[in-house]
Amino acid sequence: MPTKAPDLSKVRFSQPIALFNGKDLTGWKAHEPEKKMGWSVEDGLLKNTTPKTDFKATGDHANLKTKSVFEDFWLHIEFLVEEQRNSGIYLRGMYEAQVVDRDSRMQGLQGIGAIFGMIEPTKNAGRPGGQWQTYDITLVDRHVTVILNGEKVIDNKPVTGPTAGAVYTNPAEPGPIYLQGDHTNVSYRDIYLAPVLKD
Repeated sequence: MPTKAPDLSKVRFSQPIALFNGKDLTGWKAHEPEKKMGWSVEDGLLKNTTPKTDFKATGDHANLKTKSVFEDFWLHIEFLVEEQRNSGIYLRGMYEAQVVDRDSRMQGLQGIGAIFGMIEPTKNAGRPGGQWQTYDITLVDRHVTVILNGEKVIDNKPVTGPTAGAVYTNPAEPGPIYLQGDHTNVSYRDIYLAPVLKD
């Protein structure tokens, strides 16, 4: 772990690249190809459809990940989850940004805006179930900044290790953007990533 937080004012990012083209699953693949595939593209949305409604950690449907891997970056992603449903977005396949509604029974370290089980958001800036929400997340030198629906809820805090459910666990290696599909129904759109420019 770096001894101090990065100075984000000095970090330069490349032009954002679209990770989802709104047409098909180009650039993505199932993490467990032997499981049921609930992911599809419909009306320009990346959708996961499963019969699951509980919050148990695993299921019989496949999780989805980018074919490309990334190190440090800024990520923009929009999601829609219904009331009392949940999913997650893993940065580098390692650090989960929680996906639930504002009024979920999962709050605080397990709630919307959290790096699941590791960093609690300063406030619940989530929206009710069934409304689109937006994450803008910066990951630099194993420090994370989370902006949820335009409000900064985590400010350049260290992530000391992989969160529960991580599929990549070596912090020295790049990893994919990984979306939970073995949880409940969820939709995503407008997924962009800007890698950090190295000197």
